[in-house]
Amino acid sequence: MFRDVALPKRSVKDMHRLVSEVSYIMRLATDEEIECAKYFDGDVFKVYLEFARSVGIPTPPPLHSEMFPILESLSGLKEHFKMPRPEDMARSLGRKLPRSPITKWARSFSYPSGHTLISRYLAYKLSDQPGVSEAQRQALFDFANRVAISRVHLGVHTLQDIREARRLVDSLFAQSSTPYTSPESRV
Repeated sequence: MFRDVALPKRSVKDMHRLVSEVSYIMRLATDEEIECAKYFDGDVFKVYLEFARSVGIPTPPPLHSEMFPILESLSGLKEHFKMPRPEDMARSLGRKLPRSPITKWARSFSYPSGHTLISRYLAYKLSDQPGVSEAQRQALFDFANRVAISRVHLGVHTLQDIREARRLVDSLFAQSSTPYTSPESRV
């Protein structure tokens, strides 16, 4: 599915820039954003579907089975690129993040962000259902963006990880008969 994905190797200069971006965003995160990010850190599929139901969007049953091939491809990408998490990059550069990353996923690789990929995929799938209003569509994409930036708040992904995960999902839906492009508000 993602066979054509290519990402250049990160130079030392790139890693310093990425660590600086993550450090800056982590320092800006409010306590409320951190608590929210901790909540998103769990089962993002479940959290996202709970949100969708809370804004009145039905969740069709086959969604979970549709996600399996995508998650398998994601695992393959993470293994292929083996991009270190921000904390690992910082450590290799002799730097520290403002606080220790908070996640149960720290043992996997960074690129691309699985939480971003899953939440963006669900935003597209759920917004394409009949009867979903423009306000509901916007809410779905806004929530996906909140999930994405939460990964940086926790210190487990870089902005590049998030942008590329979003780009991967957008490419899956580029051929869709009813593409939806959300205005990006935070990432």
